[in-house]
Amino acid sequence: MLNVIYKIKMSTVFKKSGALAILLLMSAAMLSQNWKKDLLEMNKAYMNAKSFSMKVDVNSYAGLNDKKAFFRSAGEVVSSGSNYYTSMMGRITILNERCMLVVDHGQKMIVYKKNNPASAPRNGFTIASLDSSMVMMEKNVKVKYLQDNAKEKRIELTYKSGEIARMEIVLDPVTCLMREVVFYYNTSKDYGNSLAKVVVTYTDTELDREVPDSFFSENNFLVSRKNEMLPLKKYEKYEVVNQSHSKS
Repeated sequence: MLNVIYKIKMSTVFKKSGALAILLLMSAAMLSQNWKKDLLEMNKAYMNAKSFSMKVDVNSYAGLNDKKAFFRSAGEVVSSGSNYYTSMMGRITILNERCMLVVDHGQKMIVYKKNNPASAPRNGFTIASLDSSMVMMEKNVKVKYLQDNAKEKRIELTYKSGEIARMEIVLDPVTCLMREVVFYYNTSKDYGNSLAKVVVTYTDTELDREVPDSFFSENNFLVSRKNEMLPLKKYEKYEVVNQSHSKS
């Protein structure tokens, strides 16, 4: 039962923290030529980089006009080749050619699953998925520039229906790297969202810096003994859930 429950939690972690940039691309890429060009340039910048890293700051607001966030979380995203790392909300997520790993410090649990090297992600960005999203979703959203000048490119997407009412994407006008994403949620009874707005800010973005493979290694948390994954002494109180042999 624990294995099944944590499989769901692990999926949620990857969707919400490990793949934040991927979600942005998949959700935002349904634009006419000018906007499409900007987002393809953003995609290209990350995809062509040997590595990228960024600090992520998430502020959640109960009301649209609230000045103070009722919940804040800060973290980090690092990618290099087929390696991917996120740290957010007390969870560390690692993807490499050997495995997927989630370290939940709050629940004192480590989830491990062997990875298929052939399916290992490459920076999490693909032109193909971006283009397909543009074709599939362009009828469901109205898009316009709120700002398009030397200071910033701010693109607004207004959805006809769905949990998210609208979204703003802020790009650096020179590099086309992400600066900020603002999600405005539908708060009607039909959706039951307690959040009105979430602001995700990206800072200290670096491309092509050297990141050793050891940074993304499961060996920072686990050791393999007799085909069993055991926690290092530092994490000896953590429960290890090995999903390598579970059915998907």
